[in-house]
Amino acid sequence: MGDRSQIHSDPQSLEESHLDMLSPILGSKSAARESILYSYKHGFSGFAVVLSQSQAKLIADFPGVVRVIPNKILTLHTTRSWDFLHVKQDIVTAVLSKAQSGRGTIIGIIDTGIWPESDSFRDDDMDNPPPQWRGICQSTYLHETHQAMELTSSTAAGVLVESTSFKGLAKGSARGGAPSAWLAVYKICWSTGGCSSADLLAAFDDAIFDEVEIISVSLGSYPPLPSYVEDVLAIGSFHAVAKGVSVVCSGGNSGPYAQTVINTAPWVITVAASTIDREFPSTIILGNNQTIQGQSLYTGKILNKFYPIVYGEDISVSDADKENARSCESGSLNATLAKGKAILCFQPRSQRSATAAVRTVMEVEGVGLIYAQFPTNDVDMCWGIPSVQVDFTAGTKILSYMEATRNPVIKFSKTRTVVGQQMSPDVALFSSRGPSSLSPSVLKPDIAAPGVNILAAWSPASYSSQQSDASQDELTALNFNIESGTSMSCPHIYGIIALMKTVCPTWSPAAIKSALVTTATTEAISAAFDLDSPQFQESRPQPLP
Repeated sequence: MGDRSQIHSDPQSLEESHLDMLSPILGSKSAARESILYSYKHGFSGFAVVLSQSQAKLIADFPGVVRVIPNKILTLHTTRSWDFLHVKQDIVTAVLSKAQSGRGTIIGIIDTGIWPESDSFRDDDMDNPPPQWRGICQSTYLHETHQAMELTSSTAAGVLVESTSFKGLAKGSARGGAPSAWLAVYKICWSTGGCSSADLLAAFDDAIFDEVEIISVSLGSYPPLPSYVEDVLAIGSFHAVAKGVSVVCSGGNSGPYAQTVINTAPWVITVAASTIDREFPSTIILGNNQTIQGQSLYTGKILNKFYPIVYGEDISVSDADKENARSCESGSLNATLAKGKAILCFQPRSQRSATAAVRTVMEVEGVGLIYAQFPTNDVDMCWGIPSVQVDFTAGTKILSYMEATRNPVIKFSKTRTVVGQQMSPDVALFSSRGPSSLSPSVLKPDIAAPGVNILAAWSPASYSSQQSDASQDELTALNFNIESGTSMSCPHIYGIIALMKTVCPTWSPAAIKSALVTTATTEAISAAFDLDSPQFQESRPQPLP
């Protein structure tokens, strides 16, 4: 996508030039008009059109055509955190007071849609939209959304909502970092077709025209990464940054492996995920009265009784792979031997979460799951049965007890919320690491922010595969949820930028990025190129006058 031509500087003339270019290939101007999906005419010049491979080759040779890029489907990356960063509402800090909580700043969010009925998006005390705003409200597909947009939007700019929690966990007051900022939401992701790169460019084009000041994108592809001239996110963000718009992107959830970071264009701010000092401990009591500490988000009824416990590998079906049974893969467990028992499973290297194991245990009518995994503070959602995550050391202790006991039993306990005891911040296990596989000399990610177990607004109409085992009553009662991912760390950064833009409206995207990275708290990195991203913390010197 190139800059807008001086010859066709107005959007209508530019769109006509796109049709004129397509007409010789498609046979007529009317055929071109039917085939074209988007005419990018505000922030840059280009178009999305349905062409055959031979037609695409023809247009690639036209004078002035920089690149022909096939459409691709991109993937999404899915309270306490602002206090942890010391950006507190009850203590009028320097940033919030000077920035008036981001008043007048427009944040553009490219994602899945929004649920405006959430209390986090009340506009009772909001002024009229800023005078530069040129966007319009299009409500046709407003509510066809998954959870991502509510979570990210409310984390960045949600207003104060008292007495929130996730079913009694993480109780407190929820709010965004810049609660007086305006949100411009651009929906490009759909439940049936993912996130189209053509739609992504259209969203960038519209956001530039609407004069938003910050754009957030929490989606991307996986290695091998396309070159910057073929990466539509890099192209769209380049034109936005060139026009003074800061672009913030999630770094991906493919850690802890090196060279997995994505969205690595030098002009964007790439965000990693880090932990906060809040955890959700749940104690497991063994039949010998030994206690094991784990973490859980289960909030259902806990009976004060011991259950027999079995090891997944020991109750496998006859034709199952032992490794699959050990990790409680679907179809690997003997339902007769599993029914009415708690089941111990061990995470394989290829499995990212306990979600699949929870479903398997429920399929065979088990009463609970203990999931031994790589050490992480990220807690998976669970419904229907108690599910406790422990590290491999704790899992091995439980297995040793089972092997030394004729009739091993365990008892679950209620999940609690504990703040201030966990060493934080730490880089989340899932957070993608550098260096960039495309440009190793560009240090990425740029910065880390809280992205583990974040409480934020949630649409009651949302559906997620993680909650497919939940009852409809459980889902419709849910207005706030706990999620993890670099998509959750990203809004902390663009919320901070909204505050900075209010105080320093003339600062360029480069100046803002420099101020963020150079004034953040630098944590020790365990290995070369492991992260290369400092942690934002408001208590450090601030880049504000």
